[in-house]
Amino acid sequence: MPIKMVISQPHDIYWRQIYTINVKVFEADKNPLNNYWFKEYLVPNVPILIDINHESGRHLTTIEGTTNEDGYFKGQYYVRDNLDWGGKYNVHVVAGDESNNDTEDLTTFIISEIIGARNATGG
Repeated sequence: MPIKMVISQPHDIYWRQIYTINVKVFEADKNPLNNYWFKEYLVPNVPILIDINHESGRHLTTIEGTTNEDGYFKGQYYVRDNLDWGGKYNVHVVAGDESNNDTEDLTTFIISEIIGARNATGG
């Protein structure tokens, strides 16, 4: 049975926040509109591998796991201030194994600023 995934992740994230990526794996032909909220034909026990790299090629993190009995996987990463570079990040997601998989490449941004750190003058 071929699979496909539908992913939800933030467009951007600030230092000292938690980046959260949600992956749902479906039977490929059962969710033709790639609706994240579709509740049927989800596939459990599918390996998930997520690599996140800065646009310069610097590796940020790898998140691994398996979809639960509902075909859902949630991965998280705490964005560290002054250690994780600001900028564009490439998010490469693989669901499945060598014989049956789906891959997707996404983009997210780390804003190198702490929310609430600006003073009243904007600096």
